[in-house]
Amino acid sequence: PVREGLRYFREQQSVLLPYVYTPTLTRWHAGLAERLGRPKQTRLLALFMGPKAAHTKWHFDQVDNLTIQIRGR
Repeated sequence: PVREGLRYFREQQSVLLPYVYTPTLTRWHAGLAERLGRPKQTRLLALFMGPKAAHTKWHFDQVDNLTIQIRGR
């Protein structure tokens, strides 16, 4: 799946990689979720990559998200 995701990204498509966990990300994510009062079973750490100028339209659903942009605008 990761190789396919990289291929899609190189083809200028957005890619979502769910369940991205490393020891550092896991500690950071757990601490943040605890501070925000989110139950453990609702936590999912994922990586979303979008090509330049990609965006997600505003929408409302049953899923709470916290998105942190690492690079770009």
